[in-house]
Amino acid sequence: MFVVAITRWGGEPGAKANESQLGLLAELAGVGAYDARQLAARDIPVIAVRTLDSAEASAALGRIIREGMGAVACDVGVVNPLRVRAFRLEETSLHITSGNGEPRIGDPDKWETLGFSDVVSIILTLCKTDDRSVETVMVMETDASGDRHEQRYEQHSSKQSAERVLYVYNSSGTVVASMGQESVRFGGMGQPLERTTLGNFNKLLGLLRARCAGAYFDDRMLHRARVAGTVSIRGASNDQTVSTTNRGETDLAAHLLTVAQLQKQL
Repeated sequence: MFVVAITRWGGEPGAKANESQLGLLAELAGVGAYDARQLAARDIPVIAVRTLDSAEASAALGRIIREGMGAVACDVGVVNPLRVRAFRLEETSLHITSGNGEPRIGDPDKWETLGFSDVVSIILTLCKTDDRSVETVMVMETDASGDRHEQRYEQHSSKQSAERVLYVYNSSGTVVASMGQESVRFGGMGQPLERTTLGNFNKLLGLLRARCAGAYFDDRMLHRARVAGTVSIRGASNDQTVSTTNRGETDLAAHLLTVAQLQKQL
């Protein structure tokens, strides 16, 4: 799957879409004028095209840029950040792994390295998950005549969670770290730890920004999280949980922002 995203509406960051640009967005996205305005009201990057045809994506990209907008295209298949669980922060590099970072005989963790001089972007985001559960309970009840009947009841519950997630990209895009506030272990920071995970997360962010001074920093998705679009269903028919998350959309948006910065399309 290829996507084409609008990353700037005019010649300057913060410009708004004009009528001609809205018309092109409506055409490319296959929506009406109202829906095009709703899309344009979202934070960039705004996905204008999703297609399996790379030539179609390339043609759409050219049309958007000729209209005076910033835009980038990418193959969604290359968006695969490493979900970091453990790391080691050194003076010139960040070593990351999706394992737990503890020595294990015969099954060592695979470590990747991000050299600070090669880091091109640091993207701070908010990933949200909404879990809605339905449990079917069978209860035997006695009616007024003394007969017993089996009754079925549904118990509904919901749980919302949000996690700050930090994306760190190298220049080639071969190593991309996705570091969640609640899921990463901070023992490898090489600094005295704070009392809370938020304190440690903010400390890590500050250290990375200081050591990657030339990297692009963007926190727009912390303040306005991406719209959730990934749905998964777990459990049996009598005890089922439906989860909705914006993690995939956030992965993609962080990638598009980084590409747009490198291609001077922001």
